[in-house]
Amino acid sequence: MRTELVQFRKNPCAPLFLEKGFTLVEVMISIAIFAIGILAVSAMQWDASKNNRTAALRTMATSLASEIMEEALGLDYDQIVAGDDFASEINDRIDGVVGGNEISVERGGVDFEIELNSNDYDNASGETIGRVIEIKVTWNDRGAQEMRFANFVGGQ
Repeated sequence: MRTELVQFRKNPCAPLFLEKGFTLVEVMISIAIFAIGILAVSAMQWDASKNNRTAALRTMATSLASEIMEEALGLDYDQIVAGDDFASEINDRIDGVVGGNEISVERGGVDFEIELNSNDYDNASGETIGRVIEIKVTWNDRGAQEMRFANFVGGQ
């Protein structure tokens, strides 16, 4: 019985660098490098989507505070006094739920808590020259978040 030698190379006498094609090891290494690159890109995309959500919520909070401040500035000077009446007066315009000097509002699937305060602003001689309206907006997104806004309203 005669056995024949199977040739894997076209020309066994030719140097290896003249052979065309890739070895299995080369293919496996290139797949591993490609997979690491894809994982890095997907991690970047995940972080970007989280940051986009945070930015969108901050924009909603800023818009809500701006809306409330505009409503507060539209009130008569005597109505800008901290307490239930001030929050109720503002809430009538933004459709939230009032509790004391706080208003709860749902926007975009997120619950925002707005705290309203108004303080007299005195000059150096102790004379009241206006009021400062303070708005604190809080919400929960991967931990408590808050933003504060203030505006001065001159006296009558």
